[in-house]
Amino acid sequence: FPETTIIRDPAAMPEPLSTVDISPTQTRPPGWKLMLWLAKNTVRHMTKPPKAHLGERPQAALTAAQATWWRLGNYDSVMVSLADGSGKAIYRRDSKQFKRRFQHTLKMHRDLRKNWSTLAETYRAGLAEMTSVEAWKRTIGIK
Repeated sequence: FPETTIIRDPAAMPEPLSTVDISPTQTRPPGWKLMLWLAKNTVRHMTKPPKAHLGERPQAALTAAQATWWRLGNYDSVMVSLADGSGKAIYRRDSKQFKRRFQHTLKMHRDLRKNWSTLAETYRAGLAEMTSVEAWKRTIGIK
């Protein structure tokens, strides 16, 4: 994924198109506003490609604390500082990938709902083994 490419050289960082003044403590939209935001952005992400005029310049730059899922979804592209300050990554919206992943998520939820009884039964039957000290030792690599 392109956002896994970290830009460490300040001279190589593109200038964002705008500045953002957001409090890092600002919370996500509450209740019905969140549902409205999700519906609006889901439709936008599935039907509208990112704005072509943006090119290589991100719309905005955010700190790691500001880059929450409900903020990133508002942009076609955004540059985000790494939490340790060692560089920045650019996130770009991809409507084709969003649509593909959204459809995959719907299928996974449908399958989970369809197989819930069997899955619950299997997990209940294996609970003692899965939560045993021996299983945890294997999981975290203790001999």
